[in-house]
Amino acid sequence: MKKWLTIGGVWMLGVGTGLLVAAGVLRWRSWSTPPIAVQPEPAPMWVFQPRLPTLPGSSRVPPSPLPEFATSNPNSVIEKFRTELTASASSVDGPSWPATKLFDGQALTSWFSQRGDTTTQHRQPWVQVSFPEKVRVRHITILANRDTSWPGSFAIVTGRLELRNEREDVIYVEERGAANEYGDLDFVLPRGVDDVHTIRFISISDNGDQNSYQEVALGEMMVD
Repeated sequence: MKKWLTIGGVWMLGVGTGLLVAAGVLRWRSWSTPPIAVQPEPAPMWVFQPRLPTLPGSSRVPPSPLPEFATSNPNSVIEKFRTELTASASSVDGPSWPATKLFDGQALTSWFSQRGDTTTQHRQPWVQVSFPEKVRVRHITILANRDTSWPGSFAIVTGRLELRNEREDVIYVEERGAANEYGDLDFVLPRGVDDVHTIRFISISDNGDQNSYQEVALGEMMVD
């Protein structure tokens, strides 16, 4: 705190015990340095960090070989309706990894779930395909992620297959674990199932806690 004192027309500024002489009239006036505005701390913000592609020549790994049960699946139902089918999923990790990647005929492209959409986060991620008309299903192969830009474990370890009719009634259910170390799954229906409109595959257990993105991924769904 600083104080002004005037004695007989002389201004005196008292700072502690010292006096500064100036012209003025005898009186005291108190003043203080204006307060400095303190800016509030900004609220914390969550910043989304997208998955960045692996650079050529860095940590790329060769794609896993296709299992024999995949090469023996004619994929006739998908081939017939490829341009008319409707693909969807419980979630998608951005526009670069949509559910349609499961039906593009390319094992090296994948669908990725959104971060946290895994059984390890108490969710049940799923993918499905619907056809424009009823179909007969005898063989379904689901390939694990083979995108060489994203090596690592995004696999679904155990999954449930649901076949539904046009009323969305479940007319067939089967649970199965991965058929190999890559996470590929194969469902063979010896008698076939008629009147199928929608196929849904649901994760029962997965490796969502074994990658830094907390996601699962699948490469291709083949239907015959």
